[in-house]
Amino acid sequence: WTYPSTSTPSPTRTPATARASGSFFGKVTGSGAVSVADHDALFDAATGHYLYEADVKGGCPGCGNDTGGNICEECGEPNTVTDLAEPRSAGGETPVRGTAARWTLPLHTFSADVRDHHRLGRVPARLRELADRVFARPSLDVPLTHPSGWGVEPREDDTDGQVIWVWPEMSYGFLHGIQSLGARLGRPWQAAAPAPDWKIVHFFGYDNSFYHSVLYPVLYRLAFPGWTPDIDYHVNEFYLLDGEKFSTSRRHAIWGKEILTPDTVDAVRFLTRRHPPRR
Repeated sequence: WTYPSTSTPSPTRTPATARASGSFFGKVTGSGAVSVADHDALFDAATGHYLYEADVKGGCPGCGNDTGGNICEECGEPNTVTDLAEPRSAGGETPVRGTAARWTLPLHTFSADVRDHHRLGRVPARLRELADRVFARPSLDVPLTHPSGWGVEPREDDTDGQVIWVWPEMSYGFLHGIQSLGARLGRPWQAAAPAPDWKIVHFFGYDNSFYHSVLYPVLYRLAFPGWTPDIDYHVNEFYLLDGEKFSTSRRHAIWGKEILTPDTVDAVRFLTRRHPPRR
């Protein structure tokens, strides 16, 4: 086991890492399992802007709760934004439905691969149940690129004006982090050639469960068919503040530096232990 210092993060947005990320994506597209395909898409009624992630909201096709584009924070299931109930743009208007050609992964064809992966490492029951719900759908075509001006452009020229979706890009980022850690430790670890003896341990919020435990294993399978990733998954459940989940990105949180002192740390530890995650 190697325990990296938490004070030495590895930058993932340099020209070199962008090229490496593009190379990783090239291996995914070169597998033959993904292709550029026309699928339904949503566009802003006023500007014609392509809508995804925070730009669109609607009812989750899985649980029915209000959700943003592409992932539901409540149930953890993905959406393609076109399957949202009563979708609306960030401005509140009803989007226009059209089509867009994007690199697309037929995720539904990889059910057996994901289940095999889940038998190898530590996978909490809640993640297995999420995978069961995802693969119970007749089909799920996941776009891996989106029209955007920010991000890493795929090397393939089949989708002008598009970038690799940040979540697939992040799957490579973890491998890059291992390579960077190896460089500091004098180990010959290479992101482009993951080793069979790597043991990866992930910690993430439940809202990212689909990406980490379902999508990423498939991308690794396509990019490195000879590698069997051994991954332990640890899910952080939501903690509520005034009825809404803690969110550092939304500034809805109690900050450690504001509450933790030598006199309060035991009380905070006691409180959080009294309210463990639901099992």
